[in-house]
Order: sequence, then structure tokens, then C-alpha cells
Amino acid sequence: EEFTQALKLAEALGVDLLALGGDLVNFPSKPLVAHMCQQLRSLRVPYLFTSGNHDWHLERTFSWERSYDDQRLPTEKGLLWQLYEGSGQGLSEKDFSDPRFGYAVLPGGLLVVCIDNSNFQVDHEQLAFLRRMLRRGQMMVLVMHIPLHFGGEPRWGPSDLMGHPQWGFDGDSSWEVEKRPRWPRTNGVLNSTLELTELVESAAFSGLLLAMLTGHTHEGAVAEIPCPRGSLAGCRTGAKQFTTR
Repeated sequence: EEFTQALKLAEALGVDLLALGGDLVNFPSKPLVAHMCQQLRSLRVPYLFTSGNHDWHLERTFSWERSYDDQRLPTEKGLLWQLYEGSGQGLSEKDFSDPRFGYAVLPGGLLVVCIDNSNFQVDHEQLAFLRRMLRRGQMMVLVMHIPLHFGGEPRWGPSDLMGHPQWGFDGDSSWEVEKRPRWPRTNGVLNSTLELTELVESAAFSGLLLAMLTGHTHEGAVAEIPCPRGSLAGCRTGAKQFTTR
């Protein structure tokens, strides 16, 4: 019901784009995804979709699973694929052919980029994709499911933020409840994850990145994206990371 109301509100407001940042479903099923796709096909404004961890994790462990995120890509390329196929409908320039990243350009020239970090990490290909998008030199909004750890978020821990220093085996308090393998014991936060955070800070400092849209925490918050390390004291980018419920 909330999903349907959100679509109606987007149409009533005549938004340029509806950003669906993940966790649309829990325990994803074919009938539920088909119902959402049916509603989105009739939507009179364009939308984009990037996955949340609850969209692809079934809260059960299969015999073939070895890693906490083994369900992600098979589900995104299977059950959820129609949501990616419909992303950017009605826009002349868009590409959502890989569920790990995609983009759309709005009529006014604003570049909207999605990076799937629903497994608390980004890989080197995702990092390279964001660099390519920034080389376009267009004003950008970045959509990710999990907020980035910039420091200064004392209320949020490793299960709330990507890049949190305590993320890893010892910081995983939800693996039994969520019925999945535990976060890795070694090589916790990938270098590519940390590099993406630094790239976001640099993009905000340059003025190209206007804002980030995130979710995941079920709690609203607004945080300023900080300047890169080594910047002058008092530096402010003016760009914000918006986290919505």
C-alpha cells in the first residue's frame, strides 16, 4: 500500500524522476515483483531502481552459499531483472544493463547515477564506472542503498553504513537473525569501497556531485559530505547525503 501511495504521489507532483533506492520488498517472490513491475509500467513519470539487501536476500541459507552476499547477483539478474529493465523508461539516455551500476540523464542535463552497494561493498568495476561518469563533467546526483561512512555518525554502526571501520566478522550482529553466512573474517572493508568514499568526497568538493540519496537505516538523516583529506581547515562542500526511511 505504501508503495502504491508513493507512486501516486510522484505522479501528482510531476517529479522528473522517481528514485527507488532499494528494500522495496522482503522475502522477494515472483508474484510480488510482478505486481510492482505492473504498477511501474503504468507510471507516468520515469523511475530508476537500485537494489537493497532485503530485495535479494531470502533470509535462508542455501547449500551452495559460501559468502554472505552470494544471493545478490543471481537474484538481481533473475527475479529482479524487470525492475532494472524498466529503469529510465521515457528518457532518451540511460543504461541499466548491469545491476551493479547504471545511469540516466534528465531532460535538463542532470546526471543520476546508481551504484549498488547493498552488500556493504563496491568492487573495482563499480569504482571505474563512477570515475567514467564524473569524467562527463555533468552535475550529478548519486543513488545508493546504504549510506557512506564519513565519520561523525555516532548513532550508526557497521550494519548501517558502508565503509564503517568495524564492518566484518566481529561486527556482524545480525547474521543469525537474517539466516545468512557471517560477514568475512579477513579483508573486511575492500580498498575499492574506501576509494569510492574518497572519490565521492572529491566529487562533492569539485561541485560536480550535488547530493547523495540513500536509505537502508529506516531512519531519516542529512549529513554533509566532507571535503577530501588534506583540505584546508573549515572547508565545506555544501553537498549532502540524504538518508530516507
